[in-house]
Amino acid sequence: MTINVYIVGLNEVGASVACVLDALGENVVVTGFDLDPSLGRAARKAGTIKSVSLDMVKPARQADLVFVSLPASETPGAIGRIGPVLKEDAILFDLAPLKGVYLKDALAAIPEGRTYVGATPAINPEVLLSDPADPGTGNKDLFKDGVMALVISPHISEEKVERIIKLIHLFGAEPFFVDAGEVDGMMAVVRGIPMVASAAYLNSITSEPGWKESQRLAAREFYSFGRIATLAEPDEISTELLQNKDVVLHRLKNMITGLQAMQTMLEKEQEDELESVFEQAGNTFNSWLTARKTSDWNSRSLSPIKLPEQNLLGSLLGIRPRKKK
Repeated sequence: MTINVYIVGLNEVGASVACVLDALGENVVVTGFDLDPSLGRAARKAGTIKSVSLDMVKPARQADLVFVSLPASETPGAIGRIGPVLKEDAILFDLAPLKGVYLKDALAAIPEGRTYVGATPAINPEVLLSDPADPGTGNKDLFKDGVMALVISPHISEEKVERIIKLIHLFGAEPFFVDAGEVDGMMAVVRGIPMVASAAYLNSITSEPGWKESQRLAAREFYSFGRIATLAEPDEISTELLQNKDVVLHRLKNMITGLQAMQTMLEKEQEDELESVFEQAGNTFNSWLTARKTSDWNSRSLSPIKLPEQNLLGSLLGIRPRKKK
């Protein structure tokens, strides 16, 4: 019995999915595709995947599992092309950062009998501060001890939900279910706003006459904050911000209010108030970091599901081997 897996987009997340599934053995056939052919070549050279397609749609016709790992700007078009050709009982995982902005169109593109899953991963805390894996190579431990937010198709069967949970556990992550709007709100907080703030900061200081001299003293603080603006391609993050405009603007206004409050504290030389702001910020960050490292979020977690020792991926898809006569 052969399980066909198709991965569209061989960035760090897509290539890491390939690393996990390709390691399951000969019965799992992983095919990859990327709009940038060099990523496909890099993935095959690194051994991440054994087969690379030059056609986005063709491999989807035979795939049991499809993972779409593309920027938010390219995901709707890809799902619109792939969705209609999916075979009966196939599951499509959408790994893009945003969900709500195009969920309705994604669901409309997928025929009845196939399943859409919006999956937003939070990576392994052990690799959180390390540089991303080289293009196309991936990291088999990227999702280990992390979490994955899941948006699932309406009216999905309980049996299929169980399969999806098992698959997320296969990656070493813990699933939690949210609606699409919640995902977009979360991504505005943890991705959109940090990038907006970092870009605005960098552009403001480089326009000042003293930057030529002051950049010589830039160290950890500058590196940590400034680097955020470089973590996504400019066209990619710009599209995300515009797609998620209403949520980002709301969060941005809240941050501006906080900056204005700190400006007033400086003008009035309110040292105690300023100290309190930094204490609160430090407590917030340290509390998050501890929870992130231990995966203890003080909430009800899903109990682990025991995975079968043999025919692992087949059981996830509800496929059983034929009994010998």
